[in-house]
Amino acid sequence: MPSVIPDKISDLEMKIPNKEKATPQAIKVAGDVEARIDKFFLLIAAFWTIVILVAFELNYRQASDSAMAIAQASLLESYHKDLVYRRWAAIHGGVYVPVDSDTPPNPYLDKITERDIETPSGKRLTLMNPAYMTRQVQELAEKQYGHKGHITSLKPLRPENAPDEWESKALLAFEQGQKEISSFGNISDKTYLRFMRPFVVEQSCLKCHGFQGYKVGDIRGGISVSTPWEPIRKTLFSQMRLASFGYGGIWFLGILGLLGGRRSIKKHLSERKIAEAALRESERKLLHAQKLESLGMMAGGIAHDFNNQLAVVLGNLELALMDLPADSVVGSSIKNAIQAANRSAELSRQMLTYSGSAFYVTTDLDLSALLDKQADMFRSAISTNITLNLQINKGLPLIRGDADQIQRLVMNLVVNASEAIGDKHGEVTLVTGVMDCDADYLSRSRLENRPGPGRFVFLEVTDSGSGMDDQTLDRLFDPFFSTKFWGRGLGMAEVIGIVKGHHGAIIVESEAVKGTTIRVLFPVLGSAG
Repeated sequence: MPSVIPDKISDLEMKIPNKEKATPQAIKVAGDVEARIDKFFLLIAAFWTIVILVAFELNYRQASDSAMAIAQASLLESYHKDLVYRRWAAIHGGVYVPVDSDTPPNPYLDKITERDIETPSGKRLTLMNPAYMTRQVQELAEKQYGHKGHITSLKPLRPENAPDEWESKALLAFEQGQKEISSFGNISDKTYLRFMRPFVVEQSCLKCHGFQGYKVGDIRGGISVSTPWEPIRKTLFSQMRLASFGYGGIWFLGILGLLGGRRSIKKHLSERKIAEAALRESERKLLHAQKLESLGMMAGGIAHDFNNQLAVVLGNLELALMDLPADSVVGSSIKNAIQAANRSAELSRQMLTYSGSAFYVTTDLDLSALLDKQADMFRSAISTNITLNLQINKGLPLIRGDADQIQRLVMNLVVNASEAIGDKHGEVTLVTGVMDCDADYLSRSRLENRPGPGRFVFLEVTDSGSGMDDQTLDRLFDPFFSTKFWGRGLGMAEVIGIVKGHHGAIIVESEAVKGTTIRVLFPVLGSAG
């Protein structure tokens, strides 16, 4: 017998393009592979998501740090501006400016004899000390740019220069040696980024503050500058929202790539696993077929020789019976021996049928007419608790076959269906008909040699028994296999031998609890199949 095992797995993959043609075992293997691939790619997707989230978090922190650094640089610039104004005014001992409603004489400088002067033209001028001038500049800057500035001290001359809670803590920290303070704080229930440095008493400061007991080098107070955080936060949020779209897009493209890769790998590995499982299944079936072929050849050889010996035995027994008187006691024993020999001959005939060595007398047959004539015999062969339903369709095309062999085939199928139901009440249905079969459908035949596509007359036997499991289904047609302790296991073996001898096909469908259907196909007379 030529080998049917492919030389390469890739050859088998060409023969199994999809799961529909794979065995249940191969599909299960492929399902396990797909589950492992799904788990692996789920882990990769989770890792990819974590990478994107970490990258986004790092970007957010970098953007937040940059926004903070820019805001602090702006506060430091504002602080240096205030400090330069104050130093310039301090160097010159203050500045005289015209008196008006916005710049009235400073009541806290009334101890200075030349606080107010008058020009030769009669214009009144008042002295603006460094703190007074810095305060006005800070107020102007707040109106135009939103930055708040505040000169403050723990011992202020002017009550408005008293520190708030945040500034008080900063001033106390300066006395402990800290050089600057920067943090978030609230002003009028709004969040501000605040910055403060101390200012040290210089010689020029003593003109206005000497009476307070300060000496050169003392920390007299500090200058605080604050900027509202909400505009910066909104700008940062807008930037991060755009960044989130970008990172989300990158994440989505990565997930799409993973899905594409997953699909490709699953397809490749699943097809390969299906092919490998199918290869193993093919090898198993080949070994099984070779075993059955060897068994059939052996059974045929034994049956042939056994028949020859039985013919001699039967011939001599019949001759001996003819020589005996009719009332001879020995005659009864010889008759029993003849019956046993005939049963042995029947067993031998079944073995020859299975091996394909049986002798067929073929004629043109109408299958429905043949079965209709034998309906009563079929009913008598099954248990009384089982109903035989016949659906014999008339006018079927003719087939070429041996009427006796086909009758035995149907009898075996009906009896087997009856035994599958057992002692329970049930039904056996016998149906005939005609159908067109393609190669895909015929590939389901239990015979290795399958007919070509074409038109077929079929007979179908369905029982309401308990069905068969996969293991029993695989061995259904094995000779000497039976699930019944009284069975010889040759009835279904004879069935497949008869189908083989008629160049037909046999298809079995069985499901637990729902029963079994066996369909036998015979090529229509003159059909290309």
